[in-house]
Amino acid sequence: MEKKIYSIKFAFRGVSPMVWRRMEIPGDTSLAILHDIIQIIFNWDDAYLHQFHIYGKDYGKCYSGGLNYGDNVHKVYIEDFGFDIGDKFRYEYNFFEHWTIDIRIENISLIPETDVADFTREFKYKVKGNNMLGASKYDEMDIYNRFIDRVRKLYFKDTKADYVDGSKLQEIVDEYFESLSEVKFLPKPINERLSDELELE
Repeated sequence: MEKKIYSIKFAFRGVSPMVWRRMEIPGDTSLAILHDIIQIIFNWDDAYLHQFHIYGKDYGKCYSGGLNYGDNVHKVYIEDFGFDIGDKFRYEYNFFEHWTIDIRIENISLIPETDVADFTREFKYKVKGNNMLGASKYDEMDIYNRFIDRVRKLYFKDTKADYVDGSKLQEIVDEYFESLSEVKFLPKPINERLSDELELE
């Protein structure tokens, strides 16, 4: 049986410059997994309620005290909807702020039956994108300047020293990238999280 691969673009509605992500996912990706993917690629922490709106119907995880949905999103898959190229649906997160992601099917490809087993074993989620919600170039430059300042202070704390404390420098570098990931889209750590935290169902 052939396996469908969907090329999908996720665009944050009403934000300029555009905040977007693009990736490929297998057709047997459930809505529950797609929710997890969106949380990772937008660097969210799954702290608020959410729902998908597809062909006039809402889907989401049921939480105590939250909304109830008639379908189990762990058993509803992307390929169940019969999407064509160009079809759209949306994802809503944080019902206080009403953050909306417009999701568009950009391409659909098929993996031949003979290659499905190899594909399933080797598939890795990959994402491309640009910008982070609510962040600007000034935020990025502020983090960079603070990073340079801390490295300068470390290096010149003892003018007689002919080396830099490697462990301390690594700590500063790690802190820098952690802060930078909040304001700038960094595909490498996001791809690592996608590969580490998600499994094909």
